[in-house]
Amino acid sequence: MLEPAESPTTEPKVEEVQELTDTNPNDISLRELEARYLKEFESVAYAEELFLKQKAKVEWLSAGDSNSAYFHKSLKCKVHRGKIDRASDVHGNVFEGETVPTAFVDHFQEFRIPILGC
Repeated sequence: MLEPAESPTTEPKVEEVQELTDTNPNDISLRELEARYLKEFESVAYAEELFLKQKAKVEWLSAGDSNSAYFHKSLKCKVHRGKIDRASDVHGNVFEGETVPTAFVDHFQEFRIPILGC
């Protein structure tokens, strides 16, 4: 009988059990084994993802400690990522810089429903 692996070799075993389950879909023990393998595989994959995120952060911080151009460029990209520099309305008017927030407010004001008595 197959047993869950303790290492990243879980993926091939998941595939093997899934193939067996496909040939015998009514076998409850195969379904339970597949569920155990999938749970373990997801756990291993999640641990690997966390490790890679930590490794990337360490590399980023060590490069940033030297006040390198890489550090400043990545910081600038982070700040700039969520910013809208330019927008246009349905009439084709283009808004840039400080007028962008006003254009958004004006646009959504059109959808506002006035409440009677307020």
